[in-house]
Amino acid sequence: MFFKKHYVKIVKNIKSKNELFEYISKIIQENNLIDNVDIIFQELQKRESQGSTGFENGIAIPHSMINGLKESVLLFFKTNDINWESLDGNPTNDVFVILIPQIQIIMICI
Repeated sequence: MFFKKHYVKIVKNIKSKNELFEYISKIIQENNLIDNVDIIFQELQKRESQGSTGFENGIAIPHSMINGLKESVLLFFKTNDINWESLDGNPTNDVFVILIPQIQIIMICI
C-alpha cells in the first residue's frame, strides 16, 4: 500500500460524498493508476450503497477493490463537515480512503 504526501489533502470546497468520490477519481487518474477512471467513482458509490462507511467522531473510511487499479492507495482528506450518514449521525470531516486492486483468483480442483 502506498501512502504518499500528495495523497493527503485539505479540501474545504467538498460538500458531499459524491463530490469527494469525484475528486478521488481525479487524483487516481492524475497519478496514472487506472485506465478507466469512471470505475473508481462507481465502486466507491457501490460500496457506500451496501452500508455507510461513516463511523463515529467525524471519521469515514470508504474503501473498495478496484478492477484495473495498478497499485494499492491510501488517501486522507480533511474536509468541512460532510453528511456521511455516519453511525453516530454526526457529520464527517476526516476521511481515510483505501483502494486496492481487485485480484482474480482462479481455483483448480482436481
